[in-house]
Amino acid sequence: MSDFPLTAMRGERAALVEQAKAFAECGHVVWVATPRSSGTADLRKHGIRLFEVEPSISASESDLPVVRNSVRVRRSLGTLMLEERIDLVVTHSDFGLAVAALMTARSLELPTIHTVHGSAPIRGRTAAAMAPLARHAHRVVTGIRPARHRFTGHPMDDARRNMAVAVCGVADVVVTPTTRQARVLRAAGVGPVDVVSNAVGRRRVEPPPAPELGPLRLVWASRFTPDKRLDVLLNAIRLVEIRLGAHAVRVDVAGGTVPPTRTPVSVRVHGRLSPEGVHDLLLCGHAAVVCSLEHDGQPMTALEAIRDHRPVIVSDIRLASEFGSAAVLTDDETAFGLATTIIELASDRTLLRPHTDAAIEHARRATAERHTDQVLRLVAGSRSC
Repeated sequence: MSDFPLTAMRGERAALVEQAKAFAECGHVVWVATPRSSGTADLRKHGIRLFEVEPSISASESDLPVVRNSVRVRRSLGTLMLEERIDLVVTHSDFGLAVAALMTARSLELPTIHTVHGSAPIRGRTAAAMAPLARHAHRVVTGIRPARHRFTGHPMDDARRNMAVAVCGVADVVVTPTTRQARVLRAAGVGPVDVVSNAVGRRRVEPPPAPELGPLRLVWASRFTPDKRLDVLLNAIRLVEIRLGAHAVRVDVAGGTVPPTRTPVSVRVHGRLSPEGVHDLLLCGHAAVVCSLEHDGQPMTALEAIRDHRPVIVSDIRLASEFGSAAVLTDDETAFGLATTIIELASDRTLLRPHTDAAIEHARRATAERHTDQVLRLVAGSRSC
């Protein structure tokens, strides 16, 4: 279950899709319930069944249509769960549809897992002023009162995390893909919290080695929002071009559009691509780049790169610790630090080899069977208590 439609360009959506595929690959009958949207062909191709929920309020440009935890929604979910003999309910968002699913499953004595993906920092005076409204809106949509813990001291950051904490209280099992997010939840009194990496299935065909000739090729794929720090990447590449020229590095950027006047010569902007389009870019590249900081979630771009046997260059030391040697930590969090790292890798491609080897090993271990087994063991453990 997710409040985000399948067309949303968000890590939560990608995590849900990959987990659904993992369970289907292991022989389970899988239903995915989201607000009505396009973008269902990939799931249908894997034999996954879809249950579309009509939003209470829908904005055409929004990644989050509003689905209230209403009697109507709970009744329709209950009918689905009973008629299809659902054995487990897994949620991937913190809003009305997820809470409706958790409450309905509890009333039917079905086990539930709530997945907390974390959120990007939301700061500034405007965000702070909107925090009370956000808390009220969450209560109206979900029917539950947000917690009031102090996490970062930034009102909207704290409001968003408290929403997640409140929803955790409705689930039997709480999981999160990162150790740092688990620590945040435990400190807020949620417990137990288990760390389960997002699912990302193996490729049917072994990914080819990275190109041996030509420029160092990097891939940046994400939403074009300030927290993703695309400007840091672009400024870093300008510094690289000053040092090495315009042809030592090529960067493929996917996720939106940038005016040509803003992009360095070495950067190609591809707009919004499908997952397969990003996959094709990764296979032509040497590494992915993730510039975001202070994000509690696990970037699906990084997991997808590692699945394709490509390491990931990261600016956040906490994120680097999640991926071990499959990550390349930049010299510091600035554009200069990123540029320094890219210049080193472009000047000596052998520096990437141990990180590439680590990515290959990480991908070898990240199987659908391993993921589903870990999830089902957690459910079995919670039911035996």
